[in-house]
Amino acid sequence: MMILDASFIVKLFVEEPGSELAENHLDELLRSGEEITTVDIALTECLNALRKRAKIVRDLEEKDRREAVSGFLSFWSHLEIISREGYREN
Repeated sequence: MMILDASFIVKLFVEEPGSELAENHLDELLRSGEEITTVDIALTECLNALRKRAKIVRDLEEKDRREAVSGFLSFWSHLEIISREGYREN
C-alpha cells in the first residue's frame, strides 16, 4: 500500500518542481498494482493548496485552478481513503 500525501497529489495537477517525477512514480505504482491510498485530511489540504496558489501566491490562473480542482476530485474518487485515526493505528 502506498499512501500519497497532499504535496504529492497537488504535483499531479499543477506544474511545479517534482511534478514529472510524481507522475512517473504514480504510473509505476499503478502498473505494479500497488494499492493507492491517502489520508482523509488530504482532501482539505489539496483544495486549500490550490486555492492559495490562485488567490495568494497568484501563480495559478483561476481557470487553471478550476481545472486542477476538477481533475483532483475525479482522482480523489478513485483513491482508497483512510482516516487519520486509522493511519495512526497502523
